[in-house]
Amino acid sequence: MIVKLSLQPGVPFFSVDHVLDGVQYTLAFRWVARDSGWFFDLTTTQGEAVFRGVRVCVEVGLGSALQAPKSPPGRFLALDNSGKRQDPTLEDFGTRVSLFYLDLETMRGFVAGTL
Repeated sequence: MIVKLSLQPGVPFFSVDHVLDGVQYTLAFRWVARDSGWFFDLTTTQGEAVFRGVRVCVEVGLGSALQAPKSPPGRFLALDNSGKRQDPTLEDFGTRVSLFYLDLETMRGFVAGTL
């Protein structure tokens, strides 16, 4: 299953809860003006950090190199809906750029070539 994550365009800091591969997580997003970029943290609902400070870049498996013990087994992926392959700005994260979570079964399908 592919989950489109709920985002809040133009809001420089927000958090959302999502169920990923059957487990509830909190994702906290923040705009860092100094770096002109979005970053996010993933925590358990009990507040345990899974990973922190992952920069949102389009067409890159976000957090994939950070497989912590409590990390969901799928992958996060940001896509530029305009096709320009540009990272999100403060105003268009959630409109021009969407963030998805691809669950483990979907990832297996990609690897096997069945999707």
